[in-house]
Amino acid sequence: MVKGIKSQGKVIYFTSTFPYILLTAFFIKGLTLKGSFVGLKYMVMPDFSKLFNLEVWRLAAEQNFYSLGLSTGSCIAMASYSSPKTNFLKLSVSIAIINSCTSLYAAGVIFSVLGYIATQKSEVCIAANGINCKPERFLNDGVAGTGLAFMTMADVCDSFGDSGPIWGLSLA
Repeated sequence: MVKGIKSQGKVIYFTSTFPYILLTAFFIKGLTLKGSFVGLKYMVMPDFSKLFNLEVWRLAAEQNFYSLGLSTGSCIAMASYSSPKTNFLKLSVSIAIINSCTSLYAAGVIFSVLGYIATQKSEVCIAANGINCKPERFLNDGVAGTGLAFMTMADVCDSFGDSGPIWGLSLA
């Protein structure tokens, strides 16, 4: 900030690309975990009976408003720095599309790890009693709440081995 607008550009490049670098590293690691594709399949194969549940729609709208609400400040900032001839409708729509694509990408990361966790729980269940121990059962039980991403990312950082704490700090 001391150097003014010249240093701001470098900060913006870093802060806008670094989360994608982290997501990509976590996604690659998530795909290497046993059972990750069980979680990804669960993500892309929805339970259509839940479409009639109003609570599901309320939670989806809440997530959408929360996610897009973060970009409101960037739209205002762009408007204040840009010329009056700038097409703000196009920029606002592109922000919404990029935001939605990022949410889907992050969901892939989370669900690949959830598949791994469900597979681990399934193996423990099979060793204990072997009754109703499919990974899908554990996916149905475990996919809920706002702390979901934090719990799964802790498991992914743990799977990195000795470098796990460093990856955990990158999320802080």
